[in-house]
Amino acid sequence: MGLRARLVIPVAGASAAALTLGGWLALRLAERAEARAAEAEVRLIAGFAAHLDVPLNAEALRRLAEAAGVQCAALAEDGEPLAHTFGAGAEPDLAALRRLVSPAAEASGLPAVRVEGKLYRAALAATKSAPPLRGPGLSGPRPAWLAVLVPESRISEAGAAVFRPVLLVAVLGAVAVALLASLLLLPSVRRVRRLAAAARAVAGGDLSADVPVSGRDEVSALGESFRTMLAAVRDGRERAVAAEKLAALGQLAAAVAHEIRNPLAAIRMTTEMLRRDSSPEGRESLDLLVREASRLELFLDDLLSFARPDPGRRENVDLAGIVSDVLDLEGPRLDHLGVSVRREGPAAGAAGPRVSGDPRRLTQVVLNLVLNAAEAAGPGGRVAVRLSEAPAGAALEVRDSGPGVPEPVRDRLFSPFVTTKPNGTGLGLALSRRIAREHGGDLAYVREGGETVFRLTLPAAREPARVPVPS
Repeated sequence: MGLRARLVIPVAGASAAALTLGGWLALRLAERAEARAAEAEVRLIAGFAAHLDVPLNAEALRRLAEAAGVQCAALAEDGEPLAHTFGAGAEPDLAALRRLVSPAAEASGLPAVRVEGKLYRAALAATKSAPPLRGPGLSGPRPAWLAVLVPESRISEAGAAVFRPVLLVAVLGAVAVALLASLLLLPSVRRVRRLAAAARAVAGGDLSADVPVSGRDEVSALGESFRTMLAAVRDGRERAVAAEKLAALGQLAAAVAHEIRNPLAAIRMTTEMLRRDSSPEGRESLDLLVREASRLELFLDDLLSFARPDPGRRENVDLAGIVSDVLDLEGPRLDHLGVSVRREGPAAGAAGPRVSGDPRRLTQVVLNLVLNAAEAAGPGGRVAVRLSEAPAGAALEVRDSGPGVPEPVRDRLFSPFVTTKPNGTGLGLALSRRIAREHGGDLAYVREGGETVFRLTLPAAREPARVPVPS
């Protein structure tokens, strides 16, 4: 059974049950109202006929019965039937007719009388002034009571006449409620089906599935939770794939660095020895060779950082102090590049955010971000370094006024060997993000207000346990 049927059937059933219950109550009320009306009617007929100055014989009772749509019986003082309007050979319940003249029957409303298996309700009126009965076979007794009997079916049919329309309304109402509920639930059911289809696609390995979310109901909340979960799965998968790539790259880098480092060191030492004995004209070429050898050694150091991840030590670090050290150290270089640097946030030693990490490796990340921003801004450009507290720790933003990262490169910006610099190695940002994530944080890139922003987030340092000092 589908979701819509499971929701619609109980609603329609409850509506039909409620309407049927209302119809049953209406039936009971209609029967009671009809019974009261019949009681008043038969009492009025009985009282009117009992005071007529005519003999209450079979013919008079027949005319009265036909006119009022009832049955009549003339009773003696002891309740013995003297004449009645029932069919020939009909034998009324004599005991029931006799009970009609008892005081208890008079106080109990309309008592029931069964004649030929048919149930009646009877009303009684005194007829002590009526003339005695005359006719064939009659000795002339004087009737003492006139009984007027209305069929029980008349009362029940009145209630049924009320109940049948109510029952019809209940059925039609249940159908209408089912159709309306089905139409109202159709959009939600479709959204749940799309969500189920997306879940099956994700289970099959397709992480590109998406579920549009609109509204603020429970289905929308479920869709939003699914999208959050899917984003976490994608991020975890991307990190796992990146970790596998970095592991393979690390093994390759270690092998390459090992094979190159020793010959490169020999080349550099030999070049420096030749430089000391060379003429001024040849020394310029040898200086270029030494600089290129030094650059290759730095490149090998970056490769080895991937090949041999260093978890480093963890301590309570003043991130503002690291920022100050980097800006002071690289101040002359930034001035030489013609870049103006603006710092925002607490100064070193002030009550700023503190993080848990390795100061040496975090310094490497901050240095890389600042130098990248200065090179991207170019002469006359602006760089802003802003340190602030984040909900879970600290946030460092490095902004520059440069043109930003080209669109084709943005998705692969933190991958190894991806760079936009003519002489870049493509390992700086990849290594910086790796260090950030090893510290429990992250490094992200955004473009805001015409500026390039690299945002470094790190978790807050845990407060050291306080050991009570004995007095």
